[in-house]
Amino acid sequence: MVEEKTHIFTIDVKTDGINGKCFWIAAFVIKKDQWEDRTEFNGLLNCDEYIWTDAFSRDRVYSYANTCSTFTDKRKPTLFASHYELIDAFWTFYLKYHECSDIVTDSPLLSISKLFSDCLNLNQYPDSRKYKLPYPLLDISSMLHAKRFYSNISREAFMLQNNCSQVPRHWLQLSLDPLCSSLVTFSIFIFLTNLKK
Repeated sequence: MVEEKTHIFTIDVKTDGINGKCFWIAAFVIKKDQWEDRTEFNGLLNCDEYIWTDAFSRDRVYSYANTCSTFTDKRKPTLFASHYELIDAFWTFYLKYHECSDIVTDSPLLSISKLFSDCLNLNQYPDSRKYKLPYPLLDISSMLHAKRFYSNISREAFMLQNNCSQVPRHWLQLSLDPLCSSLVTFSIFIFLTNLKK
């Protein structure tokens, strides 16, 4: 018998290149029977003195993060002075909800895997964390494939084709914003889990 979770915890991460350092982490926690009851984590590394390896991450994503206001509450991400502080703050947030939540991401490779690897390895006592990592880590790409959808489809196109959005339509273009991406992941997850088998 599958244990029924009461919440959905969706995550998106922006990294310096395909598998570089996490610099922007966002997550939504939404109660399954009360979609308006949601909590968020929206943390950004202060990269003023950071040496980037990927120009797109620096010029497009990080610069966007510093000028945007998230559409949920019109405020910018919380700034963290160090990578360690960002990771530790996310882990503290995650621990509040991981036991009662389905943990969902769009795709677990590579940035989400890197995030949880950092959560484990940057801690002074990694053994205390290893049994709290997300298992299972659900992902939209695999769920789309299992339901016989094309898993590489643009999420915007999928949501519009299937009329499955609990997300304001203008959010669908905001792929640079991990908070928006997390809410899109939630919306697709709800649609896929409610499909008839």
